[in-house]
Amino acid sequence: LVVGSAVPECTEYDVFDLHIWEHAAYLNDDIVFRNALPTEGQLWFADIAHYLMRDQTALQILMDKCAVGVAAILVHSLAILEPEGVAESAAKVLLRLASTWDLVPPPWAWDPVWLAPLRTLWPPPLGSPAVAEACEGSDPLRVFVYSIAEPYASVNPLRCHQGMEGVETLLPSFLRKSACRVPNASEADFFYVPFEAYCFQNDFIAAGNETAELDRVHLEVVGTLAHFEARPHDHIFLFPHEFWDFPSWRRAVGSSIIFAVEGRPIESPISLRHCLTCFDERKDVIVPGHTDAWSVAQFRRHYRPFAHRQFRVCFHGAFRHDLYAKTNAAFPFLVSAQETRRQIQSLVGTPGTSFGVHLRPLEKYAERMGNCRFCLVPKGVGYTNGRLLESFFTGCIPVILSDAMMLPLAKVVDWPKMSVKWHQDDVVGAVQFLLQVGDADAAAVHDRLLSSACWFDWHNFNSTCSPYQGLLLSMKQRRTARFQFWSPV
Repeated sequence: LVVGSAVPECTEYDVFDLHIWEHAAYLNDDIVFRNALPTEGQLWFADIAHYLMRDQTALQILMDKCAVGVAAILVHSLAILEPEGVAESAAKVLLRLASTWDLVPPPWAWDPVWLAPLRTLWPPPLGSPAVAEACEGSDPLRVFVYSIAEPYASVNPLRCHQGMEGVETLLPSFLRKSACRVPNASEADFFYVPFEAYCFQNDFIAAGNETAELDRVHLEVVGTLAHFEARPHDHIFLFPHEFWDFPSWRRAVGSSIIFAVEGRPIESPISLRHCLTCFDERKDVIVPGHTDAWSVAQFRRHYRPFAHRQFRVCFHGAFRHDLYAKTNAAFPFLVSAQETRRQIQSLVGTPGTSFGVHLRPLEKYAERMGNCRFCLVPKGVGYTNGRLLESFFTGCIPVILSDAMMLPLAKVVDWPKMSVKWHQDDVVGAVQFLLQVGDADAAAVHDRLLSSACWFDWHNFNSTCSPYQGLLLSMKQRRTARFQFWSPV
């Protein structure tokens, strides 16, 4: 959430002491420019924001004289202010500042990426309208979105939307704003259950007994759904994690539609065994994980034209992890993530490649991926991981080394035309192949990859190409496929 690089300009105004502005500049410029701001920094900004929202005189002075400073303070505070009921007032101030962007003199360089989560998650007028072609026309999709009551409701979407699991916050936020939503359950094609289990776990469940507690809470939520007993097969439940965190799901919601980021979930934290039969392709949908708006902006900022990229094949990440060796699956998916990553590590130093450990801060990682033609996407704890989705924003062609990975929006986008999939037990063969791929062929794949990025950007509201539109199209296909009749004569 990079706001600008001129916070020190605010030091001439005496609303705050100089050291306050110096620390704000350090957090906003030196930290945020390279990595997402940690919670400690957000809490610090929130303390300052509380003062400004109480002292309207000080706020107005700074808005008139030092807009970039106010923006830095408020935008980094929103996730903390939201559950306290202050965020809406702060957001209104931010949007007033945004309306005067063209009046802000150089060298204040504004970056609109900080507005993306606010616009995505909040309803108009503070947020953007939710548009999708599947909600329009003569045969729109119709979705009833439940209102989840306390204590199960999320009170902090700006914080909960972060990370790959943020889809559980982003999707219901979109549906609530969209024309697909119907208030009358009798009109609905489907019923969406917006229980944000991952966020609930982080907020309310102590470590040590998460699985049993989440199972209990899931069952309680299902028990509150007024229309579930009559139409269980039309209800949608979303699981955003490698663990589905609902051990009783088969018995309780087995006939319902599952939206899942991971189609081969780990069934138990004890056995660490992937379930190969949990996902039912006849009714369930693989959902693309969420890549933060700030990260997307960093990846795009460091994008290089394909012909000018220095490295042919890249991977930077963990080579070892306890769970890489312990997670397991039945035949034919017997190769562990640890073995695949061991093979990648054995190729460190190969000419034309860049293989190594994590690059920190994220800015360095984004710069390297934007300078590479093919990026390896090996299995991690789950078969799915965020590297696959990063590739759309770095322009680095994904090379999937995860044999049982189930690809998101597979009936909407043409994965074989914009990626490579290779057996995860043959990393050497994959790299040898990639080093020999012709430049023209690789560039064509790269172009198709970039043209499909809109399907995986959760902060994009293109009505014909977004993850929301992709999921709604998938549901329309399922609605149509329920009944098929024909006659040969």
